[in-house]
Amino acid sequence: VDLILSPDEKEELSSSVIGKCWGRALIKKGNLELVYQDFRAQMFEPFGSPKVMECHNEKIAKDADDSFIQNAADTWVEMFRDKDSWPDVIFMFVLYDNVGHGRDGLFFTHLEHFMSKIPPSWNGTLLLADRFWSAIGVTHRSYHKYHLYLEEINEMVHALNDTRVRWLDGMGISREMVMYSEYGPDGIGASQHFHGFCDVPYLEDMGQNNTMRVCGNVTEILGQLLLSHALGTKKQFDLEKLEEPKDEALEYCHACPLALTPFKLVAYPEVTCSEGKLHPRNDDEVYSFKAKQKICPQWCLEHEVDEVIPSQSDMINIRRCKVDLADVTTSSIESASAAKVKSQVTPAKDKPTKPIMHTFFESVVGGCCGMSQEQHEQLLKAWKESWEARGWETMILTAQDARKHKDFGTLEKKLISLEINEYNRRCYWRWLAMVEAGGGWISDYDVFPLELTAELGAEMGKNGTFKAFDNHVPSLIHASSNEWDRVIHLMMDLLPNKRADDTVISDMYSLLEVSKSSSKNSIVWSYRVKTSINYTKGSDSLSLDCSKYSKQLAIHFSHHLCKRAASAQVFPLANVTIDEAVARRAEAALLLMDDYRNCQDRHDDEHVLPKKSLRSFVNYNDTSVNKSDVYFRVIQSISTKKNNSSNPNITAPTPPILVEVINARNPENYEYTVTISSNKIYTGTALQVKSTKHNATNSFRHIFRWIPSFPGEYKIFVHQVLNGVHKDPLNRQPTPLVSPSPLSIIVGQQKGGGNVFEISSEATMERIEDRIRKSVPCQTVNRVDAYSKWSGDWVGPDTPFQDHSIRTGWRFLPRDMGCHIESFSRRDLLSISKKKSIWVLGTSVFRGVFLSLVDLILSP
Repeated sequence: VDLILSPDEKEELSSSVIGKCWGRALIKKGNLELVYQDFRAQMFEPFGSPKVMECHNEKIAKDADDSFIQNAADTWVEMFRDKDSWPDVIFMFVLYDNVGHGRDGLFFTHLEHFMSKIPPSWNGTLLLADRFWSAIGVTHRSYHKYHLYLEEINEMVHALNDTRVRWLDGMGISREMVMYSEYGPDGIGASQHFHGFCDVPYLEDMGQNNTMRVCGNVTEILGQLLLSHALGTKKQFDLEKLEEPKDEALEYCHACPLALTPFKLVAYPEVTCSEGKLHPRNDDEVYSFKAKQKICPQWCLEHEVDEVIPSQSDMINIRRCKVDLADVTTSSIESASAAKVKSQVTPAKDKPTKPIMHTFFESVVGGCCGMSQEQHEQLLKAWKESWEARGWETMILTAQDARKHKDFGTLEKKLISLEINEYNRRCYWRWLAMVEAGGGWISDYDVFPLELTAELGAEMGKNGTFKAFDNHVPSLIHASSNEWDRVIHLMMDLLPNKRADDTVISDMYSLLEVSKSSSKNSIVWSYRVKTSINYTKGSDSLSLDCSKYSKQLAIHFSHHLCKRAASAQVFPLANVTIDEAVARRAEAALLLMDDYRNCQDRHDDEHVLPKKSLRSFVNYNDTSVNKSDVYFRVIQSISTKKNNSSNPNITAPTPPILVEVINARNPENYEYTVTISSNKIYTGTALQVKSTKHNATNSFRHIFRWIPSFPGEYKIFVHQVLNGVHKDPLNRQPTPLVSPSPLSIIVGQQKGGGNVFEISSEATMERIEDRIRKSVPCQTVNRVDAYSKWSGDWVGPDTPFQDHSIRTGWRFLPRDMGCHIESFSRRDLLSISKKKSIWVLGTSVFRGVFLSLVDLILSP
């Protein structure tokens, strides 16, 4: 919006109703229409859920009779009611990290419902973004967590299976700009809200406070991405645009509440429209939204707080109270007789400090399946010890848990009628037991952990979508209780009415049938469970082939695996028969766990922090570095690969530069960020790749990794961030610099001394420019994962990359995305020859993208 308006038209932008709208805002300029709809996915309920009143401190934020999800669905119907007004691009907020809000597992439920409203003939683009693109919490995310995030959003966007959809890697887009956040370096941990308008002075010096503006780098690059999908390639646009731009009068409409709360999401709103320059907000224009702020009833205030979040003005205590509205009116809720209200508050549960790995076990007298009863119990004990050694809590479910489910009798009757044996019936029971357990993780008790630590499991468990990690083999699964219930009912529906003679019926084959059905798009399928044993045979012993276990969450000691390994003589136990291998799985699994831990130790030592050929660039005699306090040093392994003289096109890669934070405080309370900048040339961050504890001093060492793209002089800033504790409502917890910040280094060139680091001869400005010139425009890449890893460099106005830069002079140069982002000027937008429409559905963070485009329309 900022991009398209003239100075006169946007003179009152910040004070206008458009500037801070918690409802619907619409801008029309020539043939371009921009629509913003407040769309808070964190407020969406499950379809058909009980009525819930939500109170923020003493005020009602959501009335009990409001259904956000139904109103959101109606808004989608509204967008596509008239083919002549279909949007070309939709940019929408989705709740990826929703587990903390008690509404996990709703991503596919909501999004698939919305997508069902899209006409098959619509050829526009739906761009999804989660809260991470506002940068909150992404600066100090480890390399491992970042790649887990990438893996999960890629799995989900592929599961949607629609080429019109893209998911933006929010961490990749915004993390490089953390020092340009709303509060600058003093607010590294803050969300990138865009409350500063474009006429606010902006300081380029990274060492001073900056105000993030609605026309800042993050919002504007996304605004240009939306425009490129709406307008096509620049080459195509230049052929179709008007010969002369038409600076027609601005039209704008709005239906914006006077206050943020109580939250409202209204489809088909009654809007007030004006023409000409934006004018200051007039409360009479939004009369239909006027209402006295409702006070939370006492019966709800007396219940425990469900959640505490910071706002721009206060700390907010959130209470969610279920209300039976059948016999109660709104007035009675607010009256003194509110005690008569039938209420139930979502209980504030004590969250376990560790994630829980479940399994299902019913002892079989005499044993079964090639194992005695005692050997089964030994395997269960080994399973428990192994998962708890990786930081998990464990819980063993039984038939008693399954029988609590209301449909246990129905399922059991069906299975018996199909003549399913007791062993396979029990496999179905565990699904019902997981529903009753509240959902979460489950593994077979012959599945043992590899990379799946408790920390990783907690991170992966933040989304309740049904995830099957061994494809249709139900050996390792995570899902919310609702998802467990949904999928077991899909399996029940797919059971045959009569069993054929040669038909095998088990929960594995039922899940296979689900994977073939139309419901597959609601489940994330992957192969992250290892199904083979890889030992190298020596002269008198076996050695685990560590390279074969990379990126595997767990290993499944199935009957088939054990028999195959024993036949190949690579079973962890020597000199065993095939039958003995199956029976002695507990011993073998524990041996492999020990060997795998040795693999991890060797990998950490050899590959993350090389001990040979290191060059240190901190002067330890420098009195400015207090070695008894937290400090950092910068190191780089000397490249052992030389350029190939016979083939000059093959060059040695740039060895990574490592920033090692020493004497770091407990990571449960403190985290660290590493920012690398060169004023008006480059800004970027290093990702944490390793963390170790020094037991003697009870301190920690964190290692961050960064690979420079071109030579130059850089400054390294290391900030300490108080983890999870908000010192003030604006999330501006103290972020002190760690000594010797800012540390100047020289990469690839010598300028009168300094710390000089190696860089590949291929890493030059000219090579980057050539790479970008040969790449295709991003809007032409027909892949759902085109933006699901936002990899590249932010380069500033003092570099030669000014073609397609944004108005601040900065440009994002994709590295591995295989495409480049084109930019459009105000003159271009006034020359659009056909009607184009862009809808932005989200929160105030997303509103910044909308306002950035408004400013562009109104700019000279």
